[in-house]
Amino acid sequence: MRNRELGVLIIGLLCIALPAVTEWLLPLHGLEPDLGTSSMYTEQERMDAAKAVARYCDDELLRLTYLGDGLAAQETTYANDFGYEESIAFRGDFHTGWHAEGNSLPYTTYTDCTWHLGRVDGGGWRVFSSGWL
Repeated sequence: MRNRELGVLIIGLLCIALPAVTEWLLPLHGLEPDLGTSSMYTEQERMDAAKAVARYCDDELLRLTYLGDGLAAQETTYANDFGYEESIAFRGDFHTGWHAEGNSLPYTTYTDCTWHLGRVDGGGWRVFSSGWL
């Protein structure tokens, strides 16, 4: 009887943990972000930043585009104000679900949102600013 209870407990924990783990591992849900080209950041660094945007946004991303090295270099001073050494920026569209937060409305599509990310010493990207133009 104990093995059966343990099995039920394990299955229950997996049902709870699997969506969170999947969200962390696959935050873009099949979206292919436009990473453009860069002489500042590798494709993997740009993809890591795109995934950080997806985790931060917590809504369905419909489009995500790297805004280029020029803006990334220009934004470094802005990133420094938040304690970051490097910066990168994306623009995109997203659709909210029932759990919309802040100024977002449920079940609404928003376009041209911009996300500014920073990092220190080649570490992970973090969104430090976001909004609309």
